[in-house]
Amino acid sequence: MQRLRGRIKRYLEAQRKLPWLKAIPDPRKARGKRFPWWQVLQTLMAGLLCGKTNLRGMERLAERLGRRISDTQLSRLLGRIPKEQAVEVLRAQVHRAWRSKSLQTKGGFNQVAVDGKTTWVGKYEANAACHRQRCEGSVRWKVHVMNGTLVSSAHAMLIDQMAVPSKKGESSSFPSFFSRLLQAYGKTTMLQVLSADAGITNEANARLIDQQGIAYVLALKGNQPTLYLEAQRLLSGLTKPEAVSAWTSERQGYAQRQLFRSSEIAGFHDWNHLRQVILVRKVLVHQHTGEEEVEDRYFLTNLPTGGATAEHLLEMVRNHWMIENGPHWTLDTQWLEDDCPLNARAIETVGILRAIAYNILGLLRSKHLRSARNRARSWQGIMELVLGTLLLARSSPPRRPSQSSGERAAAAA
Repeated sequence: MQRLRGRIKRYLEAQRKLPWLKAIPDPRKARGKRFPWWQVLQTLMAGLLCGKTNLRGMERLAERLGRRISDTQLSRLLGRIPKEQAVEVLRAQVHRAWRSKSLQTKGGFNQVAVDGKTTWVGKYEANAACHRQRCEGSVRWKVHVMNGTLVSSAHAMLIDQMAVPSKKGESSSFPSFFSRLLQAYGKTTMLQVLSADAGITNEANARLIDQQGIAYVLALKGNQPTLYLEAQRLLSGLTKPEAVSAWTSERQGYAQRQLFRSSEIAGFHDWNHLRQVILVRKVLVHQHTGEEEVEDRYFLTNLPTGGATAEHLLEMVRNHWMIENGPHWTLDTQWLEDDCPLNARAIETVGILRAIAYNILGLLRSKHLRSARNRARSWQGIMELVLGTLLLARSSPPRRPSQSSGERAAAAA
């Protein structure tokens, strides 16, 4: 355990190399500073890394670590951090992990998945990004974001986040978000394949991706009725899959996924860049009853038949759902993201800081904890290890500075 905590301590100390103070300068005036700015940032990130879901919990943790900052002060200072500055740290974190080979692909292609997520719901308009909606006769406000996640690596790395403007939806906001991804990561090979849910699928968005020389895999549902009916006509009668996954254990039983595809849809309905339509059929066998349940999902791609094997296409489709099973599920269950905003008016900044904390813990588990036992730890288990390491570092006496050979000789004399 001592060696493990030492490894975690060195890893956490390495996170200081991110451009925290350069990207997020102190917004306070010169007079009246009760504590250094680095201490504020360190308290916020320590709280997130230990799974604290509210500022009162962060205040108590800071007190245990010997640097108490009240929850009121944390809330006020958190509200003064612009979201663009936090995004700069997130991107620096991603580039650093990419250069260190910590995000190597599991298969044949690097793939980024894009999907939307609600990060806050409340009774008042917290900021300009809030969407107004009616719920059971009352008015609610929500903040909805678009997340980009590198899903082809062992850790599903959250690489960017943008709030959907209040008057727009995911589909109309995608060009702006895609432009951000290109600006931040276009010079890398990270964006070989881009996948998205059906809410983003339309011809203009697909053409935008294709024009950048990037392969797309887009979910197809009834919001594109002409394409959807044609896809069903071409694929629903096929019985021999081109690729089949292994049986995997799920909550209700065992599942297998089968892939069918057709290139006859190429160029259909003025989609000049479209090359193939894909059907992924999930066969679920219920554990107790033995009954079979079949679910069909359709996808569009601009990859030609020889551009990727059927096995690679099946892997891309399965990788896409890592954005739901990875960051979205983790942020909701471990940080209670949609229930605990920390500071609702700064919810966009809070979302970025949570993404940074999620990436730090995810890389710790997938890359730096070497044994299979440690890598299998739950998120709560990882957070407890981090908390124990921070508290141990606080209680340990300072290390005696090392002596040179001349100093040792003089001391001996």
